[in-house]
Amino acid sequence: MKTIVYIDGFNFYYGACRRVGIRWVNPYAVCNLLLPGHEIHRVRYFSALIKPDPADPDKTTRQHTYLRALRTLPLIDIHLGVFLQSVKKMPLFPLEQPPVMVDV
Repeated sequence: MKTIVYIDGFNFYYGACRRVGIRWVNPYAVCNLLLPGHEIHRVRYFSALIKPDPADPDKTTRQHTYLRALRTLPLIDIHLGVFLQSVKKMPLFPLEQPPVMVDV
């Protein structure tokens, strides 16, 4: 069966690879292992460029190197998007009123 695999790069890395210390993964080879009996026709790898991190200045270089390596694999298409990050702030409880105790 011809199969096209869609991979979310951030979930793939943070959910599967980073935990076990794997950084250089061939997604095409992983798909062949996980989907026996399927003919992997194409792998579509979706990601976004990460922002520089002062705590780890080589982080962006490693990502660019990995994406460059993936581009050498003929059956992998890389689709770059934009990573949006926002911080949501919610108070734990209204500060002007003390918590109400209720007998149950």
